Formats: sequence, structure tokens, C-alpha cells
Amino acid sequence: MKRLLAAMGVTVMLVLATAPASTQASPRIDIRVCRDVTIRDLGSQGTEAVPTGCAREFSISLPYVVMFFEIADIDTQGQFQWQLLDPTDTAVATFSQRLDPQGGYTWTYFYYAVLPIAATREEIIAQNPRLGFAAINPTKPAKENPGEWKLRAVFSGLTVTGRFVLKP
Repeated sequence: MKRLLAAMGVTVMLVLATAPASTQASPRIDIRVCRDVTIRDLGSQGTEAVPTGCAREFSISLPYVVMFFEIADIDTQGQFQWQLLDPTDTAVATFSQRLDPQGGYTWTYFYYAVLPIAATREEIIAQNPRLGFAAINPTKPAKENPGEWKLRAVFSGLTVTGRFVLKP
């Protein structure tokens, strides 16, 4: 019976994940800032990034924080952009990519970036090489910039601003 229920759950999930959108979806953006990320290999399906230790306040003694973006219910093309602003509202990092969902399906996209705090980008890469491509390189170290930071994400007219605090 347990196997039957497990098989039914997988089938329902596949149908929900791949069913064409009958009406236009309403996109949504979720922003989280976390202490770390665990990257799991999924074989032929690639990798999965799992956030750990998410919060709104972090000590400047942490080596880094990981910023996560989930852009969900996307069924039309559009430009996704995010911008990281330091406590003086100066842009520290930006990212932009065109999202192009295929086949009339509703898609969810995931992105993450690593903000070095007490560690350098090079130290982060030495500790975990998989984070290298996602580590940003601010001109002024984040540990020298305590206060409220902002993450602004935009997709097709929808703007979401996340905030987190770096505390001494």
C-alpha cells in the first residue's frame, strides 16, 4: 500500500508540475538570505541548492551569506533582474537574465549568489569550489559595511525587495 501511495504521489506531482497553464499565471518572487547552501547532486537532473540557516540578521563574523531567489509561476517570457544594495543604497552587485519558459508550461526558476562577509571570495572558493561561480566580489568588504542591506528583484513589472542586517 505504501508503494502504491508513493507512486500516486509522484504521478500527481509530475502532472501538476507539467500541466499547461489554462490561464496566465501570476508570477511571484521569494527572496531569502541564509547562512549556507547545501548542493546535492541529482544525477542526470543536475544539482539542487538547499538553503540552510535562513534569517534576517547575521553577524559580520560569518564567512558569507547566501542570497536565494525563487521566481515562480512563470509562463511568459520576461527579464529577471536582481540588485544588491549596501546600507548606503549603493549597488554592490547586479544580475540580469531573460526567462523563456517553453511549451505553455508554468516554470519555477531558482538563483543564488554568495556575499562574502568575513572571508574573501578566494577563501570561500578554497573551502567550497562549487560556490565560486556564485560568489560576488564587492569593492568594499561587507564586514566593513554593517547595517541594513537590500535585495531588489524584478520580473515583468513585479518588484520585490528583501532586507537583511549585518550586525557587528
